[in-house]
Amino acid sequence: MRWSINQLLAKKHAGLTVNEQADVSELKERDREIREISPVVVTGTAAYSGETVTFHLRIKGTMVLPCSRTLVDVHYPFDIHT
Repeated sequence: MRWSINQLLAKKHAGLTVNEQADVSELKERDREIREISPVVVTGTAAYSGETVTFHLRIKGTMVLPCSRTLVDVHYPFDIHT
């Protein structure tokens, strides 16, 4: 999910729709509390205003975190609108 500025500008009139799955397993190395994280599904659109591109995204996935009391694995689903 990387686009150059030229690629974004080329999609200006046709519109840009995002429907991707991203592997973010490297987050486990950044934060030791994350025991597991599923591939994240990213969907959304891009809105163009002049030379500005604004993305309206929905980011969904599940991660496994330790319970704060028992340290047992807890599945924590997330669904973020940004």
